[in-house]
Amino acid sequence: MRERMRNNLENYLTGSLPAQEHEIFEAMLASNSEEREQLEWMLTQSKLMRETLRTPPEVAAELAPAPGFYARVMARVEAEAQPSFWSIFLEPFGRRVAYASVALLLVMGLLMLSTPTEAEPELAEAPGQVLIDDHPEVHLVGDTADDRDRVFVSLTALDQ
Repeated sequence: MRERMRNNLENYLTGSLPAQEHEIFEAMLASNSEEREQLEWMLTQSKLMRETLRTPPEVAAELAPAPGFYARVMARVEAEAQPSFWSIFLEPFGRRVAYASVALLLVMGLLMLSTPTEAEPELAEAPGQVLIDDHPEVHLVGDTADDRDRVFVSLTALDQ
């Protein structure tokens, strides 16, 4: 029963409790004198605080800041504020530079990740040519300088 009272206390105090729930809450308060006394004490304290802390309208007008006070304070704060280094990134041009830098960094990172780490040349077998790796029994015999020149010419003339 106390749990139900605790859950509905705020709605009871603000007057937003439905009629049926209000009657049930009043019946619970009538049957529990201790809770009724606590509620009355809370209401008395609330009323006392509202009356004590309430400012009369004539005093409130006297305490209000002069017209333009907030504008003067904001102008002074903005005049004394030193722009930081990081404020350049908040300006439109700075934002564009920052976004372009991030995009370039992403593209370069993706490019580095997508390229193979070990570059293996792909040799295409041209018509009429036989790759030596395919035939390990082939041995080169003859002048090595002349063979080197032929191999160099064939490698440079290789059409890829």
